[in-house]
Amino acid sequence: MTGPRETPPIGGSLSGSISAAADWIARRPEGVSVHEIKQRFGLTALQACEAIRLARAVGDGKGE
Repeated sequence: MTGPRETPPIGGSLSGSISAAADWIARRPEGVSVHEIKQRFGLTALQACEAIRLARAVGDGKGE
């Protein structure tokens, strides 16, 4: 079950949406699916995968 869709603020950017998704993913130790990320943030599958990559980099302490 998912909550309300999170969208970038008015005037927000796509990279901001990917970053927001990465932050959200990093806070979920149980993990999430690409489908859930796409639905929640309005991203493509490729963008959702990029958000996952960013979340893992942050989790590993590597940053961007």
